[in-house]
Amino acid sequence: MKKSFIYLVSFLSLLSSVHSFAQNDSAAKTIRVGLFAPIYLDSVFANGQYKYKDQMPKIVIPGLDFVEGAQIALDSIKTTTPLSVSVYDYKSADQNISQLILANTFDSLDIIIGSVGSAEFKQLADIAAKKNIPFISATYPNDGGITANPNTIILNATLNTHCSGIYNYIVKYLPGSKITLFKKQGVVEERIAAQFSKLNTGNTGNPLLNIPAILLKDSFDISIIESKLDSTRTNTIIAGTLDENFGKRIASFCAVLSKKYNINLIGMPNWDGIKDFSKPDYKNLSIFYSASFYTDETDKWSTSVKTVFKDRTNGTAMDMVYKGFESTYYFLSLLLKNKIGFMNNLNDKSFKVFTDYDIKPVRNTGKSATPDYFENKKVYIIKKLNGVITKML
Repeated sequence: MKKSFIYLVSFLSLLSSVHSFAQNDSAAKTIRVGLFAPIYLDSVFANGQYKYKDQMPKIVIPGLDFVEGAQIALDSIKTTTPLSVSVYDYKSADQNISQLILANTFDSLDIIIGSVGSAEFKQLADIAAKKNIPFISATYPNDGGITANPNTIILNATLNTHCSGIYNYIVKYLPGSKITLFKKQGVVEERIAAQFSKLNTGNTGNPLLNIPAILLKDSFDISIIESKLDSTRTNTIIAGTLDENFGKRIASFCAVLSKKYNINLIGMPNWDGIKDFSKPDYKNLSIFYSASFYTDETDKWSTSVKTVFKDRTNGTAMDMVYKGFESTYYFLSLLLKNKIGFMNNLNDKSFKVFTDYDIKPVRNTGKSATPDYFENKKVYIIKKLNGVITKML
């Protein structure tokens, strides 16, 4: 993705210190927002000088895009309530979460919005619980083992939720096909297979569909896949792994076999970033995967964000731009409308941007009165065929 060098340097310089601004003068109480993203300022600046001349290291792009999307959202919100917004690069030495805790930074925040990794997710979730601050985890697809934490909202659905979305799609649209789940040895793979088994048996203990789970060695060949196919029926193959290379091996064999068999190949949510599936090798193979986020880039919001981003950066808006925009616009608008009952109005459709959020409380034990966290349960099923991406009904 090409971005102008001038934009990059000025933007990184702006983020080199925490900054705040008020959107409007008002007698109303100021809403204080903390935006957290990995920008790696310490890695790209040395002694105040940018280290990469006219280049931009790839490591900074996701965080920059997320924050730029958030800034476009802030410019789009119309309110008389003053907003004070601080951007934190938690990958820099003086803005990592531990340093911010020591500086009592979180005492002055009303909402936290972040694109974070596993360590930062747990830290911010703990702070949200302790300080009673809503924490919007925009991109991390895990609950981090948190419990009794009703201030944490996970937008990127957990793996179990993705499995549920895939299973429900199969039940509704592919129940008559011959279904096989292929997996490798591994903790995550066993978890995926167990989740499909749990979904399939429900409370009765009797399976609704026949979904055998086949364990494959790392060196498996095409004959193993073909032995499970039926030439007289549609075959639905679930690649039950987050190992991208292992999943691509399954897909490459299915691409060859699709010339002889009718195959629907279903992968996990990390398949949205596999560019190989657009190559001619996969011609006429229907590949499906699940996603918590989707935009076809033709709706009014996508068009507007794309245009503004292009004007500001001379670049093309990618997923992280849209995610930064949506999480900021949606939840900040929600907070401005419901300063008291924010957590009771998380599915207010009047603020929909791209995603049809279905945010629900999660109680992992099923017994606690206090939710362990809130999670967006909306899962889209995406189909890729001959390079064309389609959101399924």
